[in-house]
This record gives sequence, structure tokens and C-alpha cells, in this order.
Amino acid sequence: MKQARRKKTFLDLTLYIVLIGGIVLTTGFGISLFISGQEVTEEVDKKVSRDVDYLQAFIDGNLNIIETVAHSLGSMLFGDLVTDDSGNACIILSDSLPKASPQKIYAAMTKFVTANPAVCGIAIEFDPSVYPEVKSKYGFTPYVTNVSGKLLSHDLGEMTYSFDWEWYKVTSELGHGYWASPFQDSSIGHVIACYSVPVLRDGSVYAVIAVDIDTEAFTRKCAEISPYPNAQVALLDRNFNFISHPDPGYLMKNVSDFEEENAAFTDEVKRKMSLGMTGNFSLSYGRKDFIYYFAPVTRTGWIISIECPKDEIFGGVDHMLFSTTIIALVCILLISLILTGLFRRFQKIFISEASIEKDLSTASLIQNGMLPRDPLPEDCLGLSLSGFLKPAKLVGGDLFYHFCRDGKLFFCIGDVSGKGVSASLYMVTTLALFLNITRREDDARKIVTETNALLASKNFYSMFCTMFLGVFDPETGRLDYCNAGHNRPILFRASDGKASFLDVKANIAMGIMEDFPFVSEEVYLNRGDALFLYTDGVTEAEDTGKALFGDAATLETVDRTFRIPGLDAGARIERIYEALQKHTGKAAQNDDITMLMIQNRK
Repeated sequence: MKQARRKKTFLDLTLYIVLIGGIVLTTGFGISLFISGQEVTEEVDKKVSRDVDYLQAFIDGNLNIIETVAHSLGSMLFGDLVTDDSGNACIILSDSLPKASPQKIYAAMTKFVTANPAVCGIAIEFDPSVYPEVKSKYGFTPYVTNVSGKLLSHDLGEMTYSFDWEWYKVTSELGHGYWASPFQDSSIGHVIACYSVPVLRDGSVYAVIAVDIDTEAFTRKCAEISPYPNAQVALLDRNFNFISHPDPGYLMKNVSDFEEENAAFTDEVKRKMSLGMTGNFSLSYGRKDFIYYFAPVTRTGWIISIECPKDEIFGGVDHMLFSTTIIALVCILLISLILTGLFRRFQKIFISEASIEKDLSTASLIQNGMLPRDPLPEDCLGLSLSGFLKPAKLVGGDLFYHFCRDGKLFFCIGDVSGKGVSASLYMVTTLALFLNITRREDDARKIVTETNALLASKNFYSMFCTMFLGVFDPETGRLDYCNAGHNRPILFRASDGKASFLDVKANIAMGIMEDFPFVSEEVYLNRGDALFLYTDGVTEAEDTGKALFGDAATLETVDRTFRIPGLDAGARIERIYEALQKHTGKAAQNDDITMLMIQNRK
């Protein structure tokens, strides 16, 4: 009886220990699985976010080229490009430019189409009163296309009434540049997107310039960044039509045309997408579960979508779940055997977790090493100089530089398209070209022309750089300068104590067209005069309400600093930056901020 009680006590104790051990093991494995699942989810979010950032930069770079082509063509043929604080653009017809002949218009359009691979077509719809001598059925509408390397040109007005088309009608009503809804070209099956900008004469529409881009390049790039073997990366327009998809059968079809997508795209999801928000939601169809990520293309209102199968995301975690379940059962059985046979001995079981290596952040040493080092010299050839650069990320695409050679001051300030590592590398290339060319050349136009030719000849990723470049002779006070699509500098004249924007020619940015005929200008800086140069990170700095600092505030701030006598260039830049910080407050910096001040003390 006593032995039976001992045996029962031993069995109860064994069962109790096995039960506690099982609970402890199960709880430990559960926590481990939960942590692993969280880490996998965070890693997926980071991976998708990196892919989206890359795709956004690629798309935005190409769209920016299209807009630049439209603006540059309009400036070349018709007049001056004008943009408001929101970035909306239009061309104001210039009385100083003679009316272009149809032959000149076709030649200019052909030149821009052939020089820019991203452009697949350009059309200009003129008001019927502009070219009455061209006997077109619906008005003069020159059109040049470049599809599959085949260059074609003809007058759309001979066959089509274009005035009701969205790109013409909406652009005319808005009075500024507009991205129309994409459409599918029946001849090639590709989806075409169109940017149009109006040419205004006395407030009325003189013409509308439309530049087309084939979204097939976006489809190829979507395929390249697919984060998982069976993930689908697609592009939707602002009306939720597919303009890029791995399956061509989806092109220009709405999400509502597909039962699975229509069920997942709730009104709340569509609202977030329409507001340009980023997010994700779960999606199930065909007995499979997916995570659907979405992010905006702000310039056009398009939406990037990435559909990832959950089994590919969490396959490793599911495998771990199966493995840990087997291990738990074996451990419980082993504990039972040990307690039954050898109660005195216990074996400890440990489970190690694999750690996920995080990406290393990109160092900013390249950019910092290329720019002039602080503290800058207080006096150089009778000048007071000071520069300032603060990138929005670890590295950025802004640049400035200055050095003296043969008694002259060579300086430049620039802004590369995009942000981050790619913009920084392009900036380094541009700065290296500036340094090499200015060692032997002292003509501003030639320096910009040669730099542009080298950048455009190897511009595989459709990037570009705006730049203001100057060569100043302190002995004569002559400043030879060339502006390549950059912000107008601010000139302070000591004679009248006023600051104003410097007049600049409407050249395009460097890297867009290899043989663009850049035009240089000159101005004289007398004793006490100063030149303030800056990038759009200054004028487009936003406060918490998204209000821009703007051109007017920039001019007023610079003018105010010169009411304080005795300050050197560095002190004046500090005052300007303080005003900029006061405007932005707690808002995050959204673009690189670069400033350069040159004061003539001779």
C-alpha cells in the first residue's frame, strides 16, 4: 500500500512536472514565434518601402523630364516659363519672339523628341486664329512621334478635333500644366501618359503643348523590383485603372472590373489612396492570402500597388512553427522518460533564434569631402564668401563650389533631380566635371555647354542638374555667368541699397539635351555689391501647414540682412537661415537647403 502510494505520488509528480514543462516550452516557443513573426513583418515593410522609394524616384524622374521638355520647348518657341508657389507652370507668349513658322515648329519638336528617349510624342494644339494660313480641317495641330525608333510627323488637325480632348480642355480651363488621364494606344497596346502646358496670350489660350510618355518603361521597372517571386507590382491611375501590370490583360481596366480587387478596394482604401497616403491591407482570393501595399506618385495622383503572397512572406515562420511543435513534443517525451528512468538527472534544452541583419545606412562622407570645407576664408581676392549646405537625408543632390584661378573667382551652385544616394553620386559627377573643365576654361557658357554635353551623353537614368555658374574678375568687377535652369540669384546693389532678382536667360537644366545652345550673360559688381545664390530647398521650405517660404519672402529676407551694415557673407547667411527656421518651425525638412553668398569688398 505504501509502495503504491509512493508510486502514485511519483507518477503525479512526473505528470505535474511534464505538464509544467510542456506549458513552459509551449509558451516559450509561442513567444519566439510571435517575435519572429513581428521581425518578419517589419523586414517586409522595410523591403517594400525601399522598393517603393526606388520606383517612385524612377517614375518621378521620368515624369520630371517630360515636364521639363514641355516647358523648354514652350520657352524656346513662344516665351517665358512662369510657375506659381505651388509649382504650376504656364508659358507666357513673348512679344519679343517672332511668330514661329510651321517648319520651325516641326523642327523644334523633332529635336526634342529625338533628344529625349523618354518622350514618345509631342503635339501642339493652336487656337484656330493663330495659323489661318495652314488649311487644316480642325486647326493647325503639329504632331511628332517616335515609336520603336520610327520618327513620324503630321498635322492632327487634318483628321481629329482635339479641342474636346482632356489634355487640351482641362489644361485650358486650369491655365497651367496638367497630367491627363492615361490612355491605351491601340497601335502598340501600350498605355500612354500625357503632360500638357498652356501658352497664354493676354490671359487667353494661344496654344497647348502636350508631351507623351510610354508607361512601358514603368512596367519593366515594376517587374525588376518585385520583392517576391509571385508578387505583383502594378501602377494605377487616379481613377483606379491599371496603367501597368504584369498581365497585359489588366491594362486600362478598373479595379471594379475584377471581383477580388473590387471587394478589397473599399471606400476607405480608395479614400486613402486618393489622398496620396501610404498603407497596406489584407486580400484573399483563390484560397490564397495576400498583403497589398500601396503608395502614391504625387506628381500625377497615380498609385503604386504591390501584392505579396503571405505564404512567401511567412513561409519561414510557418516552417518554424512546424519544427518547434515537433521539438516541443520530443522534449516533453524526453522529460517523461528522464523522470521515469533517471529522476536525478535533468537536461536543459535551449533554442536559439536567428538574428536578421539590418541594412547599413549610407555614409555621407562622399558629399562632405567634395564641398569647400568650413570655416571658409573671410577674404578671397577682396571678396567675402560663405556657403551653406544641409541635405534633407544623409546625403543629397545639392552642390556648391568656389575657387580662385589666375585672379578670377570660379563658383557654382546646383541642384540634382531626386534625393538620396543616386542624387549624391550624380552631384559628385557634376562637381568633378566642373572642377576639371574650369581648370582650363574661363568662359561661363563654354563651361556649362561642355559639362552638359558630358552629362547628357551618359545619362542612362534620365537625371539632370540645374546650375548657376559664374566667373568673376575682381579687377574689373565683371561677372560672366550662365544659368542652366536654376533659381534666379538675388543681386544687392550698394548704390541704392536694394536687393532684386538677377535677370537670367531661360536655359534648360544640364543633362537633358546634349547639344542645347546655352546663352551666357554678364553683370558688373561694384564695391559693396553682393550676390546671393540658393537652391529651391530655400524657397520651397514648408511650415507645418505646408505653406512655402516662397520667392517674395526670400527676397525680403535677403534685403533685410543688408540693412545691417558691417556683416560678412557668413553672418548674412546665418540671418537668412534663422528666418527660414522660423518659418518652418517643427516641420520636417523636405529638401536639401543650399546657399552661397558673395560680397565684393574691393
